[in-house]
Amino acid sequence: MKFDNVIGNESVKDYLRKSLEANTVLHSYLFLGTEGIGKLKLAKEFAKFVLCLNQAEENCTCKSCLCYAGENHPDYTILNEQGETIKIEEVRALIR
Repeated sequence: MKFDNVIGNESVKDYLRKSLEANTVLHSYLFLGTEGIGKLKLAKEFAKFVLCLNQAEENCTCKSCLCYAGENHPDYTILNEQGETIKIEEVRALIR
């Protein structure tokens, strides 16, 4: 089942699972909460499933998942993983 490797956040995981299953993924999500509750891990797993070509599989080996696992997916970028503010120049670089 999707997100089994993420501990806790059951209501959030259920919401994200349902949006994937119903193909109603929104254009953006904001993961907020106290430090250490698994926001980043959950966000990364969600991004992986959104990008996956075979969304039914947990350990998929499609091209998209392989690129994601190799941190080389063209449609996946993390801006400022440390949680500080995002600088205008970072956004401009992303757009380029």
